Amino acid sequence: MKLTTLLVMVLGIASVILACTSAVSAVPFDGESDVDISDHTGATSFGVSVASAGDLNNDGYTDLVIGARGANKAFVYYSYFVTLQANQQRAVARPQTVWKTKPTPSA
Repeated sequence: MKLTTLLVMVLGIASVILACTSAVSAVPFDGESDVDISDHTGATSFGVSVASAGDLNNDGYTDLVIGARGANKAFVYYSYFVTLQANQQRAVARPQTVWKTKPTPSA
């Protein structure tokens, strides 16, 4: 099952909306996000940079990267499937800090 993920960033919260390309598993959009990722860093600019990271851990699911410029970090959210109800699955993400950067010196 291939998933398409839409991220909406508002005030430090990433709202993840999942869509399946398979008509068999299609669920009508109910106006609510599937996963909300809040700024757990306490830093400013969480979510200014967001990217699909491809399948970083080779588990078959697309992973996400969300930057926190104020913390000089980027967080990878590994996607995986969990069973919520009988025959219903949704992708959810867990955070993992994988990159730390140093601030760019001012000129």
